[in-house]
Amino acid sequence: RSGFNYEISESKVDTLDELIFSGGIDRFSQGHYYLLAIDKLFEIKNDNPKQVYDLALKGYENLTDILVDKEKNIWISTWEGLVKLRRNIFVTFFPSENENLNDIFSITQAPDGKMVLGGNRGNVITYDGSGFKKYLPGDLKPWNFSEIFGMYINNDGSIWFGSGYEAVSYTHLRA
Repeated sequence: RSGFNYEISESKVDTLDELIFSGGIDRFSQGHYYLLAIDKLFEIKNDNPKQVYDLALKGYENLTDILVDKEKNIWISTWEGLVKLRRNIFVTFFPSENENLNDIFSITQAPDGKMVLGGNRGNVITYDGSGFKKYLPGDLKPWNFSEIFGMYINNDGSIWFGSGYEAVSYTHLRA
């Protein structure tokens, strides 16, 4: 939230940008990134940030995370739902129209290609192309009352969760 985003490579730290209140950043390709800053989407190519969309003008606020998936779609999680951008077309998934979708704070893509979303009260859900379902088996949650602000999924099935005030949690899903 300090506004700085960095890239670490070969023991060197480069400043990618100095935009205020960044919500998330993801790599599109080598030297090409997408970044959320307050309510705007920026594209960074060769260390040159350029505003692509003013999402507030399109009615989107409280942006929390961004992911560029394997098909190069841009997914943006918000307090109000989930936004998918593909070829300049926005698709919004609203909680009132999609069961289990509420207060989305983080987004990642599992090694099998599934979109995985972290939400309020420890909810971890996935999008299967037709709807949103719980990602973890049974009633498993990293926390009962905390938000999931970050996730990382390894190829071996281990998942790391980061929270605003519950620290870090870890689980391993067995095949």
